[in-house]
Amino acid sequence: PNEGLKPLRESEFVEVIQKNITEVEDELNTFNALLVRSDTKVTKELLKKMTSLKIVGRAGVGVDNIDVDEATKQGVIVINAPNGNTISVAEHTFAMISSLMRHIPQANISVKSKEWNRTAFVGSELYGKILGIIGFGRIGTEVAKRAKA
Repeated sequence: PNEGLKPLRESEFVEVIQKNITEVEDELNTFNALLVRSDTKVTKELLKKMTSLKIVGRAGVGVDNIDVDEATKQGVIVINAPNGNTISVAEHTFAMISSLMRHIPQANISVKSKEWNRTAFVGSELYGKILGIIGFGRIGTEVAKRAKA
């Protein structure tokens, strides 16, 4: 899960501190960079404590968990990695399509209830079906590539 941090960990110029913000409260003013995922809220209050901060990197698409206006006021650059999970999302799309076509959620409930009506869960094949894709951004494009294959 931390494979993405490998280049930073191997750099002689970077010290990686991987802890919860509450665990490093006394050191916040010394950090030059902050790398977060969606759970970490980068608030005005946090930014004010991080007086040496130069950049906030968001591992993912959105930056709604970061007070971008306050960061900008303080001269802190905010960046994100929008392509990070594109392939995973496209592949997950096919997992969900297959699940729905084969009635897997309903079959799962049936099995957990110690029932099994096999004929009720036959489902349909994807072969020969037409897939409509609404939106042809990064993810839609990757879904289309996989559908064509």
